[in-house]
Amino acid sequence: MKQDAPAIQPSISPERKTSALLATFVVALLFGSAFPSLRTVYNHWDANKVEVSLYTLWLFAGLRFTIAGLSLICISQRPFQDLKATPVKLLILFALTQTVFHYLFFYVGVHVSSGSLAALLASTGSFWWLILAPLILKTPFPNRKQWLAIAIGAIALSIAIYKPGTGAGKPWLGALMIISGNLSATIGIILFSKIKLTMGSKSGSGFALFFGGIILTFIGAPAWGQ
Repeated sequence: MKQDAPAIQPSISPERKTSALLATFVVALLFGSAFPSLRTVYNHWDANKVEVSLYTLWLFAGLRFTIAGLSLICISQRPFQDLKATPVKLLILFALTQTVFHYLFFYVGVHVSSGSLAALLASTGSFWWLILAPLILKTPFPNRKQWLAIAIGAIALSIAIYKPGTGAGKPWLGALMIISGNLSATIGIILFSKIKLTMGSKSGSGFALFFGGIILTFIGAPAWGQ
């Protein structure tokens, strides 16, 4: 019997691989530097005797995300056509999970603990994805070796909470808040798997940041006077 020929995998040029690696490095650098940068802002406020509350942090986040969302929308291709084609309820849920609840919890965690702890716990979003994606998106469950790697990573993160610097403030409360925020963000990523059928990634992230930023700005309304 004649066997079917194996499927030919599309080749990726070395230039594209290099570009992808460079882009990944830049994104990781920017994302990782955000946590200590936030703590630097908080220290600056402390040095200038600014009375900081959670409302101040949420207002600060809301303004940042509103501006960032507008910037992404401006560089997106046909963002408003995508908006018309996408179910409003789905987009609102995406904005709530990816931006609002994510950063409501996240900023509480950073406020009561440390920026170093937040940077370490950023990886817990991958843990949530490995657990939730098979249940919701029906992707394959991790195998035994992968579960072992997940367990080792979880133990390492638990140990890191006790390290100098990461254990500042209330590390366990901070960890709980940050992990909860990452859970919300993971749910948002899963929701985006449905949104991407009618909306591009830049448009989707832009509208999620814009609408979520506006909501956070209003949640931080008690700090408007400052």
